[in-house]
Amino acid sequence: MLRRILLVIVGVTLVLDALVWVALPEGSRRLVGVVPDGHRVLVTRSVGNVRILLTKDAKKLSLVVAYRKHDRWKTVKVEPAPAASNAAWAATRGFKHVPAFSAVYGSNEGPTVIVRWADGTTNDVPTVQGAYLAVRRGLVRPEGVVLSAAPGP
Repeated sequence: MLRRILLVIVGVTLVLDALVWVALPEGSRRLVGVVPDGHRVLVTRSVGNVRILLTKDAKKLSLVVAYRKHDRWKTVKVEPAPAASNAAWAATRGFKHVPAFSAVYGSNEGPTVIVRWADGTTNDVPTVQGAYLAVRRGLVRPEGVVLSAAPGP
């Protein structure tokens, strides 16, 4: 009998814990709150109401895709770029809160980068703190990235 009572108490406690967890608001009230611990924001771009943040920790560049829902910032998971790469492409097909967009980002010691897209358009983007981020609407793959030379001595 005592065993059944304990099982019921444990079951009720688990259900109540789950209900409290569901009731807690998700996301952050401030955009900076969605930046992973140990990362700093280098560049921010916008596509509609979405913010694309290029962040860096001690070792790698990462993208954070953030959107507002119910007065909170939420994020979409983006896989990090390969560590040895000067360019990476990330894209979303779009869904309810995030429009379809394409982004190219990476490292560059020079002042600018030119991104050529498969539809023939180009973006000239500045390098900020050794990194760049080009963003555009739609699902378009990049054709190439031209890195400018680092300034000489």
